[in-house]
Amino acid sequence: MPGTPLTRRTLLAATGAATAAGTLSTGLPASARARTADDPPPREPVRPVPYTPYLFTRYRDSLTDLATLDDGRAANGAVPPAAVFWLSPDIRVEPADSLGNPTAGVPTTITAFVTNAGRADAFAVLVEFFWFNPSLAFVAGNANRIGSRLVALPDHGYTPVTCPTPWRPTVVNGGHECVVVQLSTPEEGPGGLRFPYDASRDRHVGQRNLTVRAATRPQSLGIRAANPFTTPATFALLLTSTAITANLTALRQLTPQAAATVLASATPGTRTSLLQATDATGTDFGVRVSQTQQVPGQPGPGSQSLAEHVQARQAAGGPAAAGRSLAQIPLTPGAGATITVTVPAVSLASGQYLVHRFVQATSGVAVGGYAVVLAAS
Repeated sequence: MPGTPLTRRTLLAATGAATAAGTLSTGLPASARARTADDPPPREPVRPVPYTPYLFTRYRDSLTDLATLDDGRAANGAVPPAAVFWLSPDIRVEPADSLGNPTAGVPTTITAFVTNAGRADAFAVLVEFFWFNPSLAFVAGNANRIGSRLVALPDHGYTPVTCPTPWRPTVVNGGHECVVVQLSTPEEGPGGLRFPYDASRDRHVGQRNLTVRAATRPQSLGIRAANPFTTPATFALLLTSTAITANLTALRQLTPQAAATVLASATPGTRTSLLQATDATGTDFGVRVSQTQQVPGQPGPGSQSLAEHVQARQAAGGPAAAGRSLAQIPLTPGAGATITVTVPAVSLASGQYLVHRFVQATSGVAVGGYAVVLAAS
């Protein structure tokens, strides 16, 4: 049905991993979805399943992860060096405009889908909601807390969690801030939240750094790079571009937000009934950095060792982060840089999209990113 939200329940139903929608567990909130006698058992993920809660919010849009209740990460909790981890499909904002963006100045509700893939119920899960100005990597000092909610989650279950405090996107950035959701509970013991605000290393963190804009108008974007590590480092601002031809009839079955996530997440070479994606990084679309302004800062709590972070990400396997270099940005620990990027207008036919991904990387490892989807008007 047109406008149907791309929720965990509809996707699970599509994979055959859940049936009895609306059947709820006993003793847990009615919003929580748990296994019932009518459900086929979920396919266990490759990783060992602990006899404790195992919380996560997804970093990628994967039906396989849904079917197996898997977080899609390496055993050390990290994602591969080039993984796009800033487009969580488990974060939704309402209301949104026709392109799926929140509207500046309008009270907005944020909902996160949270999963417990462990073998024990979780009765005290703190779900926190934050916004950041358009950012690549995050540091604690730039976080703006919106609100939080304490919820219960059944084992092998999931639930949508709505922030009790409305978020009002600021007019300064046209409503194009980044949203971060963070989970924690003492019931996980040593397996709990370890790397705050870092979705690349911690399954308890989800982020959505994405905006959709009309391709017919030139854009000027202000995005922030930051050094979340304990040592100075020089970061590359990389650009990758993907040209997409979509099946509009199929795409319009999704909400604008869900469609934006699917488009922004598409990797070159993808060919499905929904879309075809081609690498366009080698084409010069005229994207340029027009200004870089340093912003002082101090390393906050939870700052990581750069060497240890790079080692953990490389251990997850996969190729290094790559793209066209737009700038080299040296930053001291906790400091940032506001980068003004100009994106020229492009001519796109109906059903065509151009996705620009801006990636902050060091030592071949992506530590943050922001996606811009250009759509035909």
